[in-house]
Amino acid sequence: MEGEIVPTNVHSFIVRVWREAIDDECSQLAWRGSIDEVNSGKRLSFQDLNAIPGFIEECMQASADAPPAGRKRPLVQFEP
Repeated sequence: MEGEIVPTNVHSFIVRVWREAIDDECSQLAWRGSIDEVNSGKRLSFQDLNAIPGFIEECMQASADAPPAGRKRPLVQFEP
């Protein structure tokens, strides 16, 4: 199967958020979550949604210092 060149300066992230009890009576809930950078597998668990932009910026800055390159990924073809 042929592939296409995918620039390594493209980032994909998976963000998961949920609410979780922070007291024994479950009367107080707080947002919790994690964000994964797909290419590197790097993960951040957070208790503050405001942590998301900083993590994304950190991942992007790390690749900005590297020379542009590409990687091959297989093309997916769907049959009707």
